[in-house]
Amino acid sequence: MAQQAQEAAAKEQSYWKDLAEQYEPKAKRAEALEKYIAETLEAKLKNVPERLKGVIPAFDDPLRTLQWVQNAEAIGLFNLPSPPETDNRRGDGPARGTSYESKQERAARLGVDPRYLPD
Repeated sequence: MAQQAQEAAAKEQSYWKDLAEQYEPKAKRAEALEKYIAETLEAKLKNVPERLKGVIPAFDDPLRTLQWVQNAEAIGLFNLPSPPETDNRRGDGPARGTSYESKQERAARLGVDPRYLPD
């Protein structure tokens, strides 16, 4: 009985050892692929403009995120032109106050007395 138990234990141990040896290269390859995916995604995200990083979905899987970023690159999402500057303090709008001549011209065009036009 003891000998049969030892043989069964040895057989089971051998089975698990063989199984581990069979999957060890696959596990190492999976680790290498995960590292590659993470590095590739990190490099791609460096090229994404800050203003567009918020559109990237937060997937739990880095591979899905990488695929999404690659698809977005393929359709040109990250090459969109920057929006125009909207800072109204730049001073390129109409000047405050008008000259006497321009007020006269406006009044003549509108057919009103220049005294009634705002400055």
